[in-house]
Amino acid sequence: MSHADDVFIKNFLAILGALVLFTILAFILARSVGFGAMEQMQGNPQAVAERIQPVGAVRTGKPGDEPVPLETQAAAVAPAGVPAAAEQTGEQIYNTTCMACHTTGVAGAPKLDEKDVWAARVAQGLDLLVQNAVNGKNAMPAKGGNPSLSDDDIKRAVEYMLTQAGVSAP
Repeated sequence: MSHADDVFIKNFLAILGALVLFTILAFILARSVGFGAMEQMQGNPQAVAERIQPVGAVRTGKPGDEPVPLETQAAAVAPAGVPAAAEQTGEQIYNTTCMACHTTGVAGAPKLDEKDVWAARVAQGLDLLVQNAVNGKNAMPAKGGNPSLSDDDIKRAVEYMLTQAGVSAP
């Protein structure tokens, strides 16, 4: 090896050693400055509550009044005594949720005019037929893809479809 190579290797190792030493010192300094702070914050319920508090609040009323927390506002403006939405008929539910598949037979859905298919399904029991509609079966999603429908809504829709198919439920 030449003298130039020896000098290069010596300088390279000196710089590399200085960088490693600097990294170790920076790590030690960071640990000593922040020692235990994260552990203390994680175990402190008050610190957790401060970190997750709402960003803002809405002021209602005169200037200078305290802002009202969002949770309190939501409870204050919730309508009291509002009657529940009118119960939908089986036909209405069919027209808004079931019609898309049961009119055209999409993905093997029994069409409304397929009396034999409906008769075979209802022969296994109306409750099973309704449960399959509520929970979904094969390509049919649960509740026909409308999770806001109740089990009774689904039952009314199934009974409507059976009536339209000319099949009587047992």
